[in-house]
Amino acid sequence: DGQRGLGMTFKPNAGQGVFVSRVKAGGAAEMSGRIVSGDRIVEVDGVDVVSLDRAQLTMLVMGDQGSSCQLLVQHASGASESVTLFRGDAPPPPAPQMPSIETPAVDAGGLMNEKSFDPSAMGLGKEEDDDDETATATDAKIGLGMTFLRNDGKGGRVVKRVKEGSAADVA
Repeated sequence: DGQRGLGMTFKPNAGQGVFVSRVKAGGAAEMSGRIVSGDRIVEVDGVDVVSLDRAQLTMLVMGDQGSSCQLLVQHASGASESVTLFRGDAPPPPAPQMPSIETPAVDAGGLMNEKSFDPSAMGLGKEEDDDDETATATDAKIGLGMTFLRNDGKGGRVVKRVKEGSAADVA
């Protein structure tokens, strides 16, 4: 038959509702990225599931391949959100695309295509290692691929090195 689930298993808890006990790899719940084990399912397609038994819940969540199902989910943090899942092996909606950014050409003293350079070639001299800083996106712990030498005296920084293949290199 063409009946498909949502890619998760449930654990009814009398009087408290239905909890997600497992999110199946590759299933709709995992692909949504919005449901995790331990979340409480409050409603399925507008039906309060607090008093449903396992058989009733199964009948409610099963549906035709690719059909949608609207869940009201309460996360462990207490926050609730409405989540739409597509049953079965339907591909997830496409991820939003990052807009392309045009960057104007800037005269960098002939360093536009350099992968790294010797600061003494620009008359900057050798700086103490304590002054070196690496620009990183600290929240994501992913570097931008640039090492800075020091302040340029005009509110900016002097780039010491750009790592080949890095975000700074391909931008």
